[in-house]
Amino acid sequence: MHAIHEPAPCRKCKRLLSARLGLLFAIFFMGLMPSLQAQQSVAKFTLINADTDLPIAGYDPLPDGAVLNLATLPTTNLNIEAVTSPSPVGSVVFDYDGTTGYKTESKAPYALAGDSGGDFNPWTPSTGAHTLTATPYTDKNGGGTAGTPLTINFSVVDAANSAPTDIALSDSTVDENSASGTFIGTFSSTDPDAGDSHTYALLDDAGGRFQIAGDTLQVADGSLLDFETDTSHSITVRSTDAGGLSFDKAFTIHVNDVPENPPTDIALSDTTVDENSANDTVIGMFSTTDPDPGDTHTYALLDDAGGRFKVVAETLKVADGTLLDFETAASHSITVRSTDASNQFFDKVFTIAVNDVQETAPTDISLSDSTVDEHAANGSLVGIFSSTDADPGDSHTYSLTDDAGGRFGISGDSLVVANGSLLDFATD
Repeated sequence: MHAIHEPAPCRKCKRLLSARLGLLFAIFFMGLMPSLQAQQSVAKFTLINADTDLPIAGYDPLPDGAVLNLATLPTTNLNIEAVTSPSPVGSVVFDYDGTTGYKTESKAPYALAGDSGGDFNPWTPSTGAHTLTATPYTDKNGGGTAGTPLTINFSVVDAANSAPTDIALSDSTVDENSASGTFIGTFSSTDPDAGDSHTYALLDDAGGRFQIAGDTLQVADGSLLDFETDTSHSITVRSTDAGGLSFDKAFTIHVNDVPENPPTDIALSDTTVDENSANDTVIGMFSTTDPDPGDTHTYALLDDAGGRFKVVAETLKVADGTLLDFETAASHSITVRSTDASNQFFDKVFTIAVNDVQETAPTDISLSDSTVDEHAANGSLVGIFSSTDADPGDSHTYSLTDDAGGRFGISGDSLVVANGSLLDFATD
């Protein structure tokens, strides 16, 4: 058998194939390039300590509107790095304070004042307002296509730090036995340095009673806050500014008295009412005995005697007077609850006595004697009146609706002669 060998491709064919593949790859990457370029951006600026080549705390990133105080920064040997996404890019062009192309960096790190192999060059910005823009490019030296730029404004001052001069607390009162973590008030500081920031610490926490969280004063242990033991406590607070200078101040925290004991008794100023009294008739006023001075109380009827009575504020009143009938029941029981400001209460039963009220008229009148001598002296007794009445023990008064032309009068329950000269047997 003889092996069959394919003829080897000619050198010309190989060169032609390689050229065509190269063209295809070039076309592919040219189509992909715009999307890669569009993704390039400057993500942030970072303020660099050129002595250590590390970011300065609080300025990574360097925000728009930042104020750089040369007197309080750890060094005046500074630099600003533009951090790109992705990293690296072809190059970064800096525009600074209106100067286009102020600095071009073709290798990371991309620094406004340049670097030597990653060692940032020292630079001190002038005081005043500044504008910085950094734009990434796909090629070196600002060539190729530009990505998304980043622009910030910042200002530079050179002012020595001054200590805070005062501390204020928005509220200085707290209820006794408050839960741990209860908010009391917010601290604020007076400082000659506008825009300075402050942290707060307790130098004296009143024996563990209080704590600070951020700029707020809170209860640390509410079990130590007892109005009956101490009505106030002193604390000492320190405010420290960003430059490490501080101011101390003492505050007095006042403890509010909170009712802790339930009421112990209830009194009612009057416990009687007339039968058939009109609705809303006042019977009496409630008052409460409570160990907590100044505590307030509300009242409620747990038993209103079948709808006969009601409470309005601290007053007992008639709710339905038609149910108050002495002949049916001479008294009724009610149960009253007094509740204090802390929702502790005391209950008490009262007996309301119903007064008997005369309800029927007399039915007859009697006179013990109905004769008198003629010409009897004025004031002479004729007889005594008495009444027949369905209401036992009822009392009566008497008056003359006809006095026989002035001849007679009434004194108490007695019929007497008023004018004896008019009493003439021969005439009448």
